[in-house]
Amino acid sequence: MDINWLVQRLTHGDSYTVQDGDNDPYQVNTPPTHLTIKAAAVIVTLSNQLQQSNIAMLNLQRQHEELADQYETLRNTSSTAATGTKT
Repeated sequence: MDINWLVQRLTHGDSYTVQDGDNDPYQVNTPPTHLTIKAAAVIVTLSNQLQQSNIAMLNLQRQHEELADQYETLRNTSSTAATGTKT
């Protein structure tokens, strides 16, 4: 579900078309309530926190990969140096 669409509907209310007994269409507008406006604010806050957490996680994954590469390089260099001194 698109979060922007949901927040928009919660914040501004909803409109839809129905037909009366004579099959004439008319529009029904439901305004937002205090609760739906608060819910929209909470959803936006949680969405922002989730995005920030995802960015932090991706940065940590990148740092982990870099450290693993550096460790492997150091280990290989250490093995090569140790092997070279034994011969």
